[in-house]
Amino acid sequence: MSTSYDNLSVYVALQGGKLLVYHPPDGPYPAVILGPGVKLQVNEREYLEIDQPIPISIHDHVVVTTLTEESEGSWSLEVTPDNMVAILKLKPSRRIRYVLKDSPPAPILRLEGIPIEEILLPVTLSELTNKLKQLGVVHGIDWETIERLFVNPQEKEVIIARGTPPEPGQDAKIELLFSLEEKIKIESSTEEKVDLHQRFVYTSAVPGQILARKHPAQPGKPGRDLKGNIILPPKPQDVALKAGEGTTLTKEGLEVVATKPGRPVAIDIPRGMEIKIINVLHHDKDVDKSSGHIIFAGDIIVKGNVLEGMRVEAGESAVIEGTVSGASIKALDSVMIKGNVHASTIIAGEKFALLRNGLSLLKSLSSQIEELLLALNQLKEKYTGRIIGPLVKLLLERKYPGIPSSIQVLKEYVKKLPFEYPPLTRFLNNMEYKLVRMPLGIVSIEDIEELYNEAMELLGHIQVQDKIENGNVTVGYVLNSKIIASGSVTVSRIGCDNSYIEAGKKVMIHGAFRGGEIKAGEDVYVRELGTRGGAKSAVTVQEKGVVTIEHAYENSSVKIGVRIYLFTKEERKIRLRLNAEGEIDVIPWR
Repeated sequence: MSTSYDNLSVYVALQGGKLLVYHPPDGPYPAVILGPGVKLQVNEREYLEIDQPIPISIHDHVVVTTLTEESEGSWSLEVTPDNMVAILKLKPSRRIRYVLKDSPPAPILRLEGIPIEEILLPVTLSELTNKLKQLGVVHGIDWETIERLFVNPQEKEVIIARGTPPEPGQDAKIELLFSLEEKIKIESSTEEKVDLHQRFVYTSAVPGQILARKHPAQPGKPGRDLKGNIILPPKPQDVALKAGEGTTLTKEGLEVVATKPGRPVAIDIPRGMEIKIINVLHHDKDVDKSSGHIIFAGDIIVKGNVLEGMRVEAGESAVIEGTVSGASIKALDSVMIKGNVHASTIIAGEKFALLRNGLSLLKSLSSQIEELLLALNQLKEKYTGRIIGPLVKLLLERKYPGIPSSIQVLKEYVKKLPFEYPPLTRFLNNMEYKLVRMPLGIVSIEDIEELYNEAMELLGHIQVQDKIENGNVTVGYVLNSKIIASGSVTVSRIGCDNSYIEAGKKVMIHGAFRGGEIKAGEDVYVRELGTRGGAKSAVTVQEKGVVTIEHAYENSSVKIGVRIYLFTKEERKIRLRLNAEGEIDVIPWR
């Protein structure tokens, strides 16, 4: 025995995994206590992690060993339904083995194992490769990511293969070669002589001037899914370039050229754009009692302010360069107010809202015409070579009496519109003549097919118009006012106080919205919602709408569909939307 133990008459020590025991022949005996990860066998009796001392004598057969703990891992490989992504889900296996550490002599010795953890991947490279082959994955495998997983196993879901999406082509586009602004202010300079009488350059065109140019569509590049199948890119969209009043098409329909002087404008049409020359009403002073109300069928531009009690009503768009105070602005298209709005009402896009409301009537009529056409096709063999007018009249009287009444209802609706919509008027007049007044004059089924095709074309035209950005309101600051637009509403500067905003599409508040309510058919963005004092501020959108807020105060609320989210504390940079379960998700954003 080492002399370092001489001061102990009874002891046990651990060296190199073995116990060293010493005691007088007649005792007392030393003892050991087992800690985690250690197993002790004394005379073939096993002990595991026991807090009570175990006596050990020099005559005992003692074996000290350590334990190994293991937890089984798991893995799975899934391919998304579109065969574009392969996702590996990993839960690594874990092994904890204990290593004995030497302990100095003591009458009662605690034996403890040092835990060493090993993390092992539950799948081999061969097994993973075979699974990829089994799933048919041959393209887009990310071997670098797979290699990193084997080097550093972690519990995670990781994409190990991606298909190559097709590269979309370039849609045809129209390049405007004139400014959409009515006039551009000339900036003066002290270094040059300036004609003081020329303060603005007005957007205008002269005969022969090119106003717009069409760039044809360019095809895209195909991609491949994980199985190597070719994915064709979507066909690039074409656009129509139409020459309206005062213009003509040249260069095989790729350019619009002015044929008379005036102000060029661009108008969205189904799948394209129309360029024409129009006249605009300019009012260079304030709208007040001396001027009276301004009501005009086209565009209105007011250079000054619109004062208390006055009305501005435009058949197209209205632009107010000053302030609107205690007044009413109404435009069948869009409204732009460069100044502020106080205690006023702004209404934009009534034309598009009314057309949208008439869609159901037109859809119903179109459906009835389709049923009539199907019935005629079923009976056409009996009327081969004969005029089908009598059959049409009989069907309208006995089987489809709702068609004439639907035509009349739609005509009454159109009469009440505060604007002209010639395509719809022509269609209804044609329908009334053929199916109400002169059904006996219909010669063939092709006459009914023409009516049905005309109905579907008109229906598509109105639906496309509803998707175009029309009926918008743009204003700098709003106080104690009401804004209603069939399109989008944008408040570009300070924001809104105690106001009501309703939009058929989006609402963008680049400042603060303090007190009041926002209702939108689509998305809403608000830089600051509510106040520290808790002024009640509410936002409501449809189920598919997304609400983005940079800073929301307590007592503000967001309603998406029928779900409501109430802010009980200040929150910053969040986006709210409905998840798949129909609940509101609050998502941080930067």
